[in-house]
Amino acid sequence: MKRSEELYDQIGQINEKYVEEAFFGDDAANAPKKGVVLRRTLIAAAVVAVVGALALAAALGTGKPGKTTPGNALVKDEKEAGNGQTTEIDLSGVKWFGSAGESSASSYPEGVDLSPKALENGKVSFPHGDGWRLYYALEKADDSDRFAVIVSRGEGGVLPEDETHSMHETNICKITETDYKQTMKDLQTRLDIIARIRRERDVSREEAEMRLLTDPEYLELWERQHGETLEKNRQVGEYVLDINRDAYDFLCRHCDAVICTVADADEGSYRYLDHEGGYCIAVMTKAQIMELDSGEYEYSLKGAQEGYKEFFGYNMMEDDDAILSDDSCLTPYLVRAYEEAGGEPIKVEVRIALPDLEPENVDELYDYPSDMFLQRAAEHYGITLEDYYYLTDEDLRREISDYAAKESIEAYDAVKASLFEDGELIGGWKEHAGAMLTYERAMELSAKKEVYMISYADLRPEDVVWSEYAN
Repeated sequence: MKRSEELYDQIGQINEKYVEEAFFGDDAANAPKKGVVLRRTLIAAAVVAVVGALALAAALGTGKPGKTTPGNALVKDEKEAGNGQTTEIDLSGVKWFGSAGESSASSYPEGVDLSPKALENGKVSFPHGDGWRLYYALEKADDSDRFAVIVSRGEGGVLPEDETHSMHETNICKITETDYKQTMKDLQTRLDIIARIRRERDVSREEAEMRLLTDPEYLELWERQHGETLEKNRQVGEYVLDINRDAYDFLCRHCDAVICTVADADEGSYRYLDHEGGYCIAVMTKAQIMELDSGEYEYSLKGAQEGYKEFFGYNMMEDDDAILSDDSCLTPYLVRAYEEAGGEPIKVEVRIALPDLEPENVDELYDYPSDMFLQRAAEHYGITLEDYYYLTDEDLRREISDYAAKESIEAYDAVKASLFEDGELIGGWKEHAGAMLTYERAMELSAKKEVYMISYADLRPEDVVWSEYAN
């Protein structure tokens, strides 16, 4: 099979596992892989392809909670004969799950019955985790107590197996030859932009990739891809609701409100429901949940998280702690923090590149620095990097992977030793370094080609992008 044919065959089978492996590249050394070009293809294709019951576009962003709350959300009044009108739903007093605050029903009692949970008629079941938390919360609740619940099919998920297969055959999810060609064209455009930024600024590849987030040419590409993805997501959501139409309509007649569905245009709601395997979030009283159990349709219910809309509805383009200032490698968020620090040192995270070790054509050869060390390790053991990708000898694979990891850690540690003065470095692993730096020292390090990003780390862990150094 030719490489191009292999790529086309693989891209037609993209699923969330491929996307996750492609995106979290640091772990790639420990996972089977079929070549750099394939993984890059998967990354780019994930932006414009929706595959699976509810697939996510995962190539161009990471998740971080936002600032707003769901309390002011406009929701469809589905109980008014599907009239499509919107009304503001009062969510005060609604019990949420998995979030902080007195109103959250965040746990179920210790030592409880661990058997599967369902109501009396078996029409409403509760999956382990937030489903069981909801089940035990209902036991103690009054009939009028209101809960925010994620609704799935009785067996869980959003589509039966045969309908999932059917959806893959529709134009919504099927990867066509046109999709493939456009994906490869967009991928090459992205690589060309990175190469241009490297030339214009004389920076490492890592810094060039960070500066994509403020590059007008790249933002135009991203906006188009992102818009296409959201539209495909909405189409998939409509398909899912259509399959569940009767049960969904019955639910709408027996709840206070449907807050959001998988067919909504809102990206945060879609991503959250995809992650949780539901087709809508509804506000229901205990009495209404009992009414579902007396109906003819089966449901799987679990508690929804407060702030659901912002849980996954985030992209790096909007984050001041994930982009770089125009005149330095400091993030705008960090610059503001230094302005308020009065000259005192601040805990920061410094990202380190290895420009002295990278070959000139590094963009064409490797997806990640770990690939460079994998190639060296493979050659040390007398095989090529391509041979390593196809290894079936797991002991040899692990030996090569460990050798590459040791070499990379030593390389990053050597750079750290040359960058930081005594007492500055407070921790780190590989390209991540936690340090206490004054503004002057941060700017000094920012000018070095080995440093590609310095961000603010003195925040709560959930507010720091990929940080190990938060309090």
